Amino acid sequence: FFEEDVEDKPRTQWTVEDVCEYLVLPETREEGRTFTDLVAVDYVGRPFEGAFVSQARKTCFVDLLDGLAAHFRSQGRSLSASFVWIDLFGANQVLLSRRDLGDVRQLA
Repeated sequence: FFEEDVEDKPRTQWTVEDVCEYLVLPETREEGRTFTDLVAVDYVGRPFEGAFVSQARKTCFVDLLDGLAAHFRSQGRSLSASFVWIDLFGANQVLLSRRDLGDVRQLA
C-alpha cells in the first residue's frame, strides 16, 4: 500500500479490536500481564466486584462505553461509583492473540 492510501481512523471510530491492537497489546507484551496490571490500584476493583462485560471485537468501543453509561444512569447509579470489568483489559491479550497456540479453547 502507499502512504497516500492510508487514512487516520479517529479514536471515536475505534473498535474493540483496534483498542486491543493499538493500546492493550503494545503495553502488555510482557508474558503474563494484563492491562489492569498497569492501572493504578485505585482504578481496579476487587475480584467479583461490579459487573463483567464481554463484547464482540467489531463493537465500536465508544458505543460500548456509551451503552454502559446509559445502563448505569438508567438505574440511578453514579458512574464514578460503578465498577465494570471489561474482559479486553482483564484478560491476557498477548496470550490470547498468539497464533501458534491454535484454538484458544485448549487454554482452558
